[in-house]
Amino acid sequence: MLVAVSDNEAYNALVCNEFAPELGRDSVYQLGDAAGDDPHSLPDALRGRALFTSGFGVEDIRARPDWTFASATLGDGAEFEALRARLPRDAEPLILLRRNGRIRFFTHASKPAPESGDTVIAFSPRDGLEDSHGWSVAPPFLDRRAAHDRIGETAGAAS
Repeated sequence: MLVAVSDNEAYNALVCNEFAPELGRDSVYQLGDAAGDDPHSLPDALRGRALFTSGFGVEDIRARPDWTFASATLGDGAEFEALRARLPRDAEPLILLRRNGRIRFFTHASKPAPESGDTVIAFSPRDGLEDSHGWSVAPPFLDRRAAHDRIGETAGAAS
């Protein structure tokens, strides 16, 4: 499996296209969805599968600086739709970690069904997560705001 998430969508497509023959087209993913009306966009055959159900791209991610990752593990008898309903409205499930260790992505073409013991990771607005019972905010090393602050502190210390 390959996930290309650089800040350059054309480069992500190039990487996916390079490794698709070896890994299989269904095993290469990238940020962003091909824009249907953009005559300059790369054809789907050259791109990886789009991460996120909505096809969020690099610019979409950048436009959400107050979003973070959240995770939830389904317990016995827990229904994913009930757990999903507790997320803020615009949150997007991204990764499904099966209890057997397999990884699946939520994409526009793939909506895996979580089962008891599976963990779901979602990209979500930070506001509202504290009321989302069952969801945990990402640890600091995955929190985009904390990472941005650390980079700023490091750059300030170097000057």
